[in-house]
Amino acid sequence: MTIEEVREMALPATGRSGSGGDAVLAAFLDLTVPEGYRAELIEGEIVVTPPPDGDHEDILGRFVRQMIRTSPAELYSSGAKGLITPAGRFIPDLTVGPEGVFAGKDSWFVPDGVVMTVEVTSSRPDKDRGPMRRGYAAAGIPFYLLVDRTEGTVTLYGEPDTEDYGRTSGCRSARSSTSRSRSRSPSTPPPSADPRPGAPHTSSVSRGRGASVRPVGGRRLPAWYGRGQGAPGPE
Repeated sequence: MTIEEVREMALPATGRSGSGGDAVLAAFLDLTVPEGYRAELIEGEIVVTPPPDGDHEDILGRFVRQMIRTSPAELYSSGAKGLITPAGRFIPDLTVGPEGVFAGKDSWFVPDGVVMTVEVTSSRPDKDRGPMRRGYAAAGIPFYLLVDRTEGTVTLYGEPDTEDYGRTSGCRSARSSTSRSRSRSPSTPPPSADPRPGAPHTSSVSRGRGASVRPVGGRRLPAWYGRGQGAPGPE
């Protein structure tokens, strides 16, 4: 089934239930996309993403390098594993877990044992900021790292429950993305951010029930996270 054939079914899928949702899932699993493209089922909508640009991959490469160098635990990562979550079927930019977490798994699997997912924003940043974050939390994945190239921020989410993550901590990138610099001077910090490059700040994320997430307090973060200018972030 081609993208054009399935798109008409997929777009109104958020209002469907029962057999309609099953039909969309079946169409999604039968979907054929061009080489290098990625198809995901996000809250009932089939989203097809083109291959990422070089800066996107550079950020992921630096993240993996730091993880290997500084993590006290031996962790494996994959950029092509399909995860089955309560909010749909996602393919994170990176899926991180202990040795053996991917062994013997099908192309789509329930993320038991996965310790972190990583997303770097590209053509659909709204999906990374909301639906995918909530899906990873609902799946019980302990940490979600979001590198937002548009906002120029790096945010680590933790303490998941069935609706969202309960805590968050982050920092502002030393340099903003190209799209951000067009609309705001690089010397102008985002709202509520420390103007010093790389300085930590806390974010408030709507959880859909009037509450806000809180900054990470006593919870220990991965060893490679938050080391000033060494933290992975947008160029």
